[in-house]
Amino acid sequence: MDHLDPDMDRGWNRRGRRRLPLEYRLCICGQVQTETTLRTGLKVAHSHLDQAQERMKLNYDKRHKVQIRTFKTGDSVLALLPLPNHPLQSKFYGPYTVLERAADLNYVIATPDRRKKIRKVHVNLLKLYKPRETLPNDNVAPVTLISAQVSDKTHDDDSSPFVGTKLANSQILADLSHKVMHLPPPQASDITSLLQEFQDVCGDVPQLCPLLQHDVDVQGARPIRQTPYRLGPEKR
Repeated sequence: MDHLDPDMDRGWNRRGRRRLPLEYRLCICGQVQTETTLRTGLKVAHSHLDQAQERMKLNYDKRHKVQIRTFKTGDSVLALLPLPNHPLQSKFYGPYTVLERAADLNYVIATPDRRKKIRKVHVNLLKLYKPRETLPNDNVAPVTLISAQVSDKTHDDDSSPFVGTKLANSQILADLSHKVMHLPPPQASDITSLLQEFQDVCGDVPQLCPLLQHDVDVQGARPIRQTPYRLGPEKR
C-alpha cells in the first residue's frame, strides 16, 4: 500500500512514537474501506428507493385520477372528528374556518365547539363546506306527510319487507264516514264502496304488489363501487 510509511515495519515512527504493527494497520485500513463502501451503497439504495416511490405515486395518481385538494385561509370546511364519548366512531362536523396552512397536507382549523379550540388536521379529513341555497317561498314544493306507528309485533308473513311497521288504515276504515264527510254524497258513496271492496290492499301492514313489474335500464353504465365507511349511531 503506497500511503503507508516505508519503514512502518519498524517499531517507531519519525516523531519517536510507538507505531502499531503492520498487520493491525492493514486491518484498520480494510475496515475503513468497507465502511466507505457500505455508506456509498446505502446512499445509492436510498436514491433508487426515492425514485421508485415517486414513480409508484405518479402511476397511482394517474390510474385513480387523484385530485389534490387545497384550501385557503378563511375557507369553511367540514372536519372528520370523533364522536363525543365514542372515540372509535367519527363523522363530519362543522363548518369550521381554516386559519392557516401548516404544511403541504396539514391545515390548522378553529373548532370553537370542541374541547380543543385549535387543531391541526390532515387534508384527507377535510372537505369544502358548501352552504345550501335557499329557495324563494314561491318555488317551495308541497310536501305530503305520511304518519305511521311502529308495532312491537312482527307480521305473520316473513316475506314482507315491512316487518314491524304498522299503519292506521284499519282505524280509518272503521270511521270512514267521518273522513269523507267533506265530499258530495255521490263521491263519498263511490269512495266508500271502493275501499270496502279492496280492503286487502288497504291493510295495516304494506304488502308487495305482484301485478306490476318494471326494469331499470342503465344503458350499459358501469356499477359504482364505494368502499364501506363508518356511520354514527344516530344514522344506524
